Amino acid sequence: VEGYMDVLTAHQHEIANVVASMGTALTEAQLRLLTRSSKRFALALDADAAGYQATLRSAALAQETLAERVVPVPTPGGLIKYESHLDVDIRIITLPQGQDPDKVIRESPALWAELVESALPIVEYYFKAVTSELDLDSPKGKAEAVRRLMPVIQEIGNAVERTHYIQKLARLVRVDERTLLRQAGMKGKMAKRRKEEGGALPDREELTFGLEEYCLSTLLKRPHLLHSLDEALRDVGADGLNVDDFVQAENR
Repeated sequence: VEGYMDVLTAHQHEIANVVASMGTALTEAQLRLLTRSSKRFALALDADAAGYQATLRSAALAQETLAERVVPVPTPGGLIKYESHLDVDIRIITLPQGQDPDKVIRESPALWAELVESALPIVEYYFKAVTSELDLDSPKGKAEAVRRLMPVIQEIGNAVERTHYIQKLARLVRVDERTLLRQAGMKGKMAKRRKEEGGALPDREELTFGLEEYCLSTLLKRPHLLHSLDEALRDVGADGLNVDDFVQAENR
């Protein structure tokens, strides 16, 4: 929560697991302190314009700051790849318009308990916040939703979760999910060039898209491997390599 009155009221009503940031947004140091005590917490900032912006900033900071756990994941081909999973469950409590935790708890501790129980995961909150502001029937609104939500989705380390939210965004703006992936790929390439100019390493998403070029270049140099690749795919119940396996239009 934001202020000390929110905390005092909570403790007066025997709700003891509440702390205040004493400001409009969390800091990196506060986030790290929180994770020492719990791996699951919710943000309940005021339901006004400042609180809304602070919630978005805090959510973004949490995704950037908190440690990720690298876990091995088996692939259909029998290999092992590694994915990053955020090691903390952070949720956003949506307060009634114009109210703060202090007022909600004073008027109805039961309602506060319901709000905590129904707190949204960070990405779900982003979806709700962004789509509520835009006209998703207009081309401009759809483009803006994609512009604001795709970077959030690309930060998700778990491939299954990432795919789920890409599909959700595709349904919301009513475009093919491959269009979203192609756009993400083009942005990834531009970001990669900028990072290389600055001497930084490409991020996880850019490396993923680079696999397509690596696969194609290998097959062009050693075309006889295509038969072996198709057999390996069929052995695990998959179809042979085809154009639908490639995201970027220039590689299809």
